[in-house]
Amino acid sequence: MDYILFLKTLISNVKSPAFYSLWAVIIIQIILFAIYAIVLQIPIPLLVLTIIVFIGINAVIAKTYYKIASANAETGFSEQMTVALTEHLEDAVIIYDTNFKIITINPATEEMFKISKEMVVNTQANPGMVKNRGMKMFTQILFPSLAPGVTQISETNTWPQIVKISTDEPQLELLVTTNKILDENGETIGFVKLVKDQTHEASILRTKNEFIDVAAHQLRTPLTALHWTMESIVKTTESSSPELRQIAQEGLQVAERALKITNDLLDVSKIEDGRFGYAPQNINVFDLMSTITKEMGPAAKQYSIELINATKENNIGVYADGNSMGMVLMNLVDNAIKYNIKNGKVTILAEKTADGKFARISVSDTGVGIPDEDKEKLFEKLHRGSNAVQMEPNGSGLGLYIAKNIIERNGGKIGVESVLNRGSTFWFMLPVSSSA
Repeated sequence: MDYILFLKTLISNVKSPAFYSLWAVIIIQIILFAIYAIVLQIPIPLLVLTIIVFIGINAVIAKTYYKIASANAETGFSEQMTVALTEHLEDAVIIYDTNFKIITINPATEEMFKISKEMVVNTQANPGMVKNRGMKMFTQILFPSLAPGVTQISETNTWPQIVKISTDEPQLELLVTTNKILDENGETIGFVKLVKDQTHEASILRTKNEFIDVAAHQLRTPLTALHWTMESIVKTTESSSPELRQIAQEGLQVAERALKITNDLLDVSKIEDGRFGYAPQNINVFDLMSTITKEMGPAAKQYSIELINATKENNIGVYADGNSMGMVLMNLVDNAIKYNIKNGKVTILAEKTADGKFARISVSDTGVGIPDEDKEKLFEKLHRGSNAVQMEPNGSGLGLYIAKNIIERNGGKIGVESVLNRGSTFWFMLPVSSSA
């Protein structure tokens, strides 16, 4: 089968246009040899020797032509494959060189931006094209800084570059991925943009968030009233009716849990809709941790947990939003208390990183730990560890998702280290100044 495939490839390459000139030369050579043999009466040995030399020369030339034909065939196949892939993609594909000369676009690009291939291919794009109404949106994709709204998704100075772009006429939400095209030496010779229309998905997300927002607001008012009622009953029946007080206490706990879930839903809706306000400022971490330790003391005592602030330095500062940082730290400490063992410990610690640009804040516990299969999904919305569900079935699975979003929006990073049945350490890092 390999020999048959080789012969087919050989015949295909030999029949290619790259060999046309070689065949012409060989035919001319044959005619000349015939003339020399008949007219000049060249001796047979010399004629044979001459033919052998020319056959050798032609073989070398043919080998070179064969390589060219093979390369052309491979290039042609690659081009056909690229065309086949891009022509039927629902996403727009734009390929251009380092001088912003448009090499090609696919039909989806023509449909999305209401342009034709003839309008843009082989033209050099420039920011001034944005003034042309018909080319405005296409130009904003090539030069994202011209778009009404741009959100950087990928890290800066990394490839591929991923951004979300919002356009106004028409109103579209586009996810744009830009990657380099490299030559065999690793040099950049062009770029390819993949544009995905996420307008429909964004509309669904907004509708969902609006529904959650309205529902949570409607729930919070009666839940607050219920919480206040139960709290009043607990206080007024402390000595007169222990049995009624016990029932009211249980009702108060249910109301508190429902209020927390409702507030978490509202926070998630604000975060995903970009309405969760941040007012970064210089914060003394030691003071913040001391406040959290004091506020969470009663909860720790209720669970028989020792809460320790192990921070030695009292001058560690971070540049972040104070209210949201308090929420994150409160949530991590609350989890460390709830998912701990009886008479366990929770230790909070703040320290500067080696380069002094960030502060690392950690909350460590002696609790149940986290299974390995749950670690990667722990910060996803609504996800809870399997062992955590068994210990506390009423959790919402939103706390760590909210914490991750808050930390990242404040320019930080969050993570976890855990050993099953030995405990966990949740940590996050925040910049110590606005410049960092």
